[in-house]
Amino acid sequence: MSVENLKSFLRKVNEDEEAKNRVKKLAEESNPNTALCNYGQELGFDFNEEDIKTFNKQVLASGEITEEDLSNVSGGGNKYTPYISIMPLCF
Repeated sequence: MSVENLKSFLRKVNEDEEAKNRVKKLAEESNPNTALCNYGQELGFDFNEEDIKTFNKQVLASGEITEEDLSNVSGGGNKYTPYISIMPLCF
């Protein structure tokens, strides 16, 4: 299990409209982190709730914007936008 698997999962979600919609619905689950991990495993990505917490801390602590993120600003989001609704629940 790893944060890298979670990042790969997020890239997949960002590229797939069906997956993006499913992730948004997971925020409504009683335990969205577990639901997200289960969905990730359905798609072949092995990560756990600790990986989600670590990833969130890395993203929030970095405060850096990548070139890819900058290119997405005009679109109102970045590569992690589909996950934003769940992120606050992961701490």
